[in-house]
Amino acid sequence: MTSASPIEPDAPVPALAVIALVALVAAILTAVVHYRPRPRPQPARPPAAVAEPPAEIEPEAPTAAVLIDAIPWGRLERIESASGELLPLPEPQETPVLLELPVGDWRVALSNPRFDGERSCDLSLAADARGDCLVEFERLTVDQYFREAGWWR
Repeated sequence: MTSASPIEPDAPVPALAVIALVALVAAILTAVVHYRPRPRPQPARPPAAVAEPPAEIEPEAPTAAVLIDAIPWGRLERIESASGELLPLPEPQETPVLLELPVGDWRVALSNPRFDGERSCDLSLAADARGDCLVEFERLTVDQYFREAGWWR
């Protein structure tokens, strides 16, 4: 027993269906081209001002990376050069802090509200070098550290 297929493979496609398909594609293409967003005209820009080159270009002062840290923690109070120049303090001011400082001699002062007074460290920085400033307000045991960090009760 053979079953007959509802559509015969050699049956001609009705001409009306082909015309309808072509008309539909043409209508879609016309709508896409006609209704696509058009770029808005931009206002004319004024001519760019020509900047005068600087008379003398100063080379950048060499710097060094400085890691400032405190145990258990500290707040940066001041960064002072050997000549007494104070640098603006970065945000955040709590340790640890990584800074780029100009080469030279510096004093970094730190405080911690749990301890009296400030502690400081002196740095002598060379170009493209790294300096470390570690201040100990209190020596901590491992147990004390974890208790203070809230990991241990």
